Amino acid sequence: MDNTTTDRLIELTGGQLTTAMNELDKLMLYKLEERAIYTPDVESLVVRSLEQNIFLLLDKMIALDISGALSIYYDLLKQKEEPIKILALIASQFRLLTQIKLLEKQGFSQQQVAQKLKVHPFRVKIGARQAKSFSYQELTMTLEKLAQMDFEMKTGYGDKAQKLEWFLFSLQDQRKIQRMN
Repeated sequence: MDNTTTDRLIELTGGQLTTAMNELDKLMLYKLEERAIYTPDVESLVVRSLEQNIFLLLDKMIALDISGALSIYYDLLKQKEEPIKILALIASQFRLLTQIKLLEKQGFSQQQVAQKLKVHPFRVKIGARQAKSFSYQELTMTLEKLAQMDFEMKTGYGDKAQKLEWFLFSLQDQRKIQRMN
């Protein structure tokens, strides 16, 4: 495996050593004759964690690939993931992006941000890349929308699964308007 492939394995397994080792065993069995593992092998064989699916979902949202985001979301629903749990993970990631954005503005390095927020440096690396696509105002507006949706879901207002769909479309509209201004 080259470094890029190794990094992708770590990314997809959320930096969890036990999970990465189990997935590596599977990859080695799959590529036993070739004795080389490449990034496409990792992409196709490694089972993504819920958190990794949320990162991927956010990447699709940032790229305004709403059909890709919806596809991931529907896959999560098929896996019996609860919309409130998915929303909580999305909100957690947006909180992280907001914190990263603030700390980077204050001159903190990614390593310092990871220490200050007590999160894995790899999560900060991904978050910093995602945060570049948002202004601070967009992040805070998104957090407010997510908080409102959380309240509505938990109080039984509307269809939980549909609320996240609407959120994805509203985020797309918000991003398009921001880019035009």
